[in-house]
Amino acid sequence: MQSASARRVFPQGISVELKERTPFAKVQLDQVYVMDNYGVLLGTEVGDANKLPTITGIKAQNFKLGSNVANEEIIRGLKMMHSLNQLAMFENNQIDNVHINSRSRITFSTHNRDTKIYMRPEIARESFKNLVLALDAIEKKGQDLSYIDLSFKNKIVVKHRKEVKREF
Repeated sequence: MQSASARRVFPQGISVELKERTPFAKVQLDQVYVMDNYGVLLGTEVGDANKLPTITGIKAQNFKLGSNVANEEIIRGLKMMHSLNQLAMFENNQIDNVHINSRSRITFSTHNRDTKIYMRPEIARESFKNLVLALDAIEKKGQDLSYIDLSFKNKIVVKHRKEVKREF
């Protein structure tokens, strides 16, 4: 439960309002937990958790159900994942995995795990703007991206997959 309230409604009534916590993401700790949008751990098997984004690489300690595990890296990662998923290039292959390598590096993976995006949280906003500006050039090369590295200031590194052609 996120919140509960009761109030008296005159002349002879009572109004009870309950607000339930809803699953928002899966987080890998000692096992996979489900957390709500405030970072509170809800349990290990809650609803249809397979469709939720997954967060890995977290170094949380002393956690238990009902505790808040959302730190600054998790919040930044989920916000950036949401922003990236608004782009047309991820429309058919959404980003659904956030791996927090360290305080200075986050890796995003698409649903099919075929494309990765590397980013430094401290320059995330600037990197996202640069990515939006470069989208036309990136998309002209095709959808077969191996990774996009947004870790550098004022620079985007894009690696396309190369198909190995063999003749027999």
